[in-house]
Amino acid sequence: MKFIVPGRALVDYEPKAAKDSDLVEALLDGIITSTQETVAEVRKLNQKLDKSAKERSREHNG
Repeated sequence: MKFIVPGRALVDYEPKAAKDSDLVEALLDGIITSTQETVAEVRKLNQKLDKSAKERSREHNG
């Protein structure tokens, strides 16, 4: 059985050969990595929004 794990290569999972904990670890690593990337993107977007809001506020109050 093969699983696609975010942030990692295709994970080959054979229930008899691999430990369940290996699959869980790979899935969690992928989830953590993709979550960290998403948080970083959201922070960048928030910074852009804050910057443009400040600029609009200055223009309005200017």
